[in-house]
Amino acid sequence: MLELHRAVAAAETKASLVVASERMKMERLVEEVKAQVKMEVMETLNKQERSNENCWNCGRAASETCSGCNRARYCGPFCQHKDWENHHKVC
Repeated sequence: MLELHRAVAAAETKASLVVASERMKMERLVEEVKAQVKMEVMETLNKQERSNENCWNCGRAASETCSGCNRARYCGPFCQHKDWENHHKVC
């Protein structure tokens, strides 16, 4: 009976270590993804701020402005819709 108790305790200890290790890996991955997303958002903002008079999607002369933020500029509805996946993160 004592051997069974020791085996169970050892298994619980091992399981706890595995769970802790996996949790640390997951937390590292989450932080890496957060850093990547932040970098992508900053790159998008920098790109957009540099092109005040150009379409934020294709670079042509812009004639329309995003009604949500009044910052994003587009040459037409096609480019505005095409850029929404990127722009909605900062709008």
